[in-house]
Amino acid sequence: MIGYDCMARDVMMLVLKERRRQEQLKKEGKFYFDCGEKAVSHIRKLAVLSEEFGEVAKLICDLDSSVKPTFTTEELRKELIQVAAVCVAWVESLDNED
Repeated sequence: MIGYDCMARDVMMLVLKERRRQEQLKKEGKFYFDCGEKAVSHIRKLAVLSEEFGEVAKLICDLDSSVKPTFTTEELRKELIQVAAVCVAWVESLDNED
């Protein structure tokens, strides 16, 4: 289990790094909002998550098509980390609803 724990920790650190990146992009004005904000509706958060998930789906569909895959494992990994970070942000907003 030590190997699994180390891998999981490494992945969680990447998710945290992505969350920080998302917050920075918002501060820089590249995003209007961040899914960690309590004031953002669940519908808008769902739209963001759907867009991120859609990017993963497109990569996978391209892989399963008859066309040669146009992405790398690293690109898929990056998109999955972004999906996880959006989910974390959304949970943070729920925890901030005190």
